[in-house]
Formats: sequence, C-alpha cells, structure tokens
Amino acid sequence: MERFLGRAHRWLGIATIAVFLITGVVLRRHHLNLLALDSGLRLLFRSRHVYLLFSGLLNLAIGLRFALPPAGRGAVVALVGSILMLTSPFLLAAAFVLEAAAFSGVLGYSLGIWSLRSRTGV
Repeated sequence: MERFLGRAHRWLGIATIAVFLITGVVLRRHHLNLLALDSGLRLLFRSRHVYLLFSGLLNLAIGLRFALPPAGRGAVVALVGSILMLTSPFLLAAAFVLEAAAFSGVLGYSLGIWSLRSRTGV
C-alpha cells in the first residue's frame, strides 16, 4: 500500500505540474494578462492556476519520501490525509474551469436582474 501511494503521489504531482503548464498556455492564449490588474476574473484564473502548481509540487514532494506509520490511529490519519492530497489536484482542475463558469453565470444573472428591476421598479 505504501509503495502504491508513494508512486501515486509522484505521478500525480508530475501530471498536475503538466496541467499547470497547460493552464498557463490557456491563460496566455485567452489574453487574460490584458485585463486590468484588479480584475476579478483575472485574479480568479490566476489563483486557480497557482493552486494547481502548489498541489502538484506538494504531491511530488510527498511522493518522493512517502511513509506511513506502521499501525494505529496515526496510520489511519496519515492514510486519510494522503487520499485528500491525491484528490486535491482533481478538484482544483475542476475549479479552474467551473468556477469561472459559475462567476460568469452569477454576473450575467445579476446584471439581467438589475436591468429588469430598474425597468420595473421591483
């Protein structure tokens, strides 16, 4: 189990760093660097981008020296922590795509409701 989890952390770390590089290309190609520095959308994408790098580096570092306690409560806690670290890159990659969609959706809805309310007085 320990050997498997160590390999999983290493390979997932490398894969996540590759995804980080791909999201960097996506950011560059969509010209988000041309948005204002205080733009919420720019900050949203940049933060997700950096969190992906952090998650990849963390998994890679853990995978290089992975060890579980032999038994007891510490082993269970370490195993749960390992599994949470292995799921984080997937959640962060999904957030890179879905959070922007949610932000755009809420912004569009808010603007639509605001214009409706200003016309109807409600």
